[in-house]
Amino acid sequence: MNNQIKIIASLLFCLLTFNVCANEVEEWLLKSAEQGDVGAQSTLGLMYSNRQDYKQAVKWWLKAAEQGDAISQYNIGLMYVEEQGVPQDYKQAIKWWLKSAEQGDADAQYNLGSLYYRGQGIPQDYKQAVKWGVKAAKQGNVKAQYSLGSMYYYGQGVPQDYKQAAKWYLKAAKQGDVKAQQNIGVMYAFGQGVIPSNKNAYAWSSLAAMNGDKSAVNNRDDYAKLLSPLGLEQAQELAAKLHEKINNKG
Repeated sequence: MNNQIKIIASLLFCLLTFNVCANEVEEWLLKSAEQGDVGAQSTLGLMYSNRQDYKQAVKWWLKAAEQGDAISQYNIGLMYVEEQGVPQDYKQAIKWWLKSAEQGDADAQYNLGSLYYRGQGIPQDYKQAVKWGVKAAKQGNVKAQYSLGSMYYYGQGVPQDYKQAAKWYLKAAKQGDVKAQQNIGVMYAFGQGVIPSNKNAYAWSSLAAMNGDKSAVNNRDDYAKLLSPLGLEQAQELAAKLHEKINNKG
């Protein structure tokens, strides 16, 4: 059994025994971390972060990050952005998110792309935003999928392409992103990148409305007026199926 598995097993055991051995586990983690164990260092960072002792969290995540741990690299970047345990420093955040992103961490890829998009700590560069957004989106990062849909829709960093916009909005919508659900509904209404369909427009707008998007309510009602009684019934059934599949999955 390697050290990371031992750490997880020990923590689970403590949870199951109402933290009777919490002090013993923390002591063991500290000893392992001081000996350079990456898993222990990363776990201590999480433990201290949960306690809101951010300086200690940074200390141990930094040690793990310097050893190449992608999750700790992502966490250190986040700490620099949110001013937790360290002064806010976007350049440091970019440094660590880049390291994590290059190892394939989807959250780091999305966040790095977002900084390029907004020009925070780095010159604004839509092409770089798209580059990292694509990497994250392909791994299923829902925020990246929505952002990529928007960049294709408005032609930011890529030629305007409604088919690609619809593709990525639809992926995000199916993962429960409310803005993407509203946007794909509009695209179905106007036939942007998809075959025009008032039924689909109604269904996706209805789902967005059920999930709290107030602007989707008006759109849903407008699309309903364009449907026959039978068409409206079918659209409502589709909306119910989408709601059940997306909102109740897992």
